[in-house]
Amino acid sequence: MNCCEQQQQRQTIDIALTANKPAVMAEVAQSTHYMGAKRTGDDGAYERIRTIDEDEAALERFWNESRVELAQGVARWVGAEDMNGDDYELTLKVSDKFNTALQPAMELALFNFYVNNIISKWCFWTDKKESVEYHAMQAAAQLAIINENALSGGYTFTRKSHPF
Repeated sequence: MNCCEQQQQRQTIDIALTANKPAVMAEVAQSTHYMGAKRTGDDGAYERIRTIDEDEAALERFWNESRVELAQGVARWVGAEDMNGDDYELTLKVSDKFNTALQPAMELALFNFYVNNIISKWCFWTDKKESVEYHAMQAAAQLAIINENALSGGYTFTRKSHPF
């Protein structure tokens, strides 16, 4: 059997990851409030950086943009993605050798991706370049965690030892 035939015979399982949108938005609000309050030497930073109820339309836009970026970022694994009430549900198709103990870490990475990606977009409007870059890098790191875990699934590849 050649390697192509082996790949075609690999079995997959579905894992579901969920991010609660109100929890994400609450974390975005808390983080932006903290960022604005802790900024020193910048009069008006708190009022400019923190999110308020009137910013809901912009934050909704950033949520939807993040949803698209996430789906594109993990496209090779996506089985389905949808909103179910307030919950974003992402189903990934992974190897049947996937270590399900990684699923909670991947779900946390999904949550953190949304938070950091939305804050990055918000800071592009309201804050300094450094904040945008920091949160964009954090979002990319969370996406990398999801991809790496979906790829390896905690499965350790070992080289067989030879008797000689």
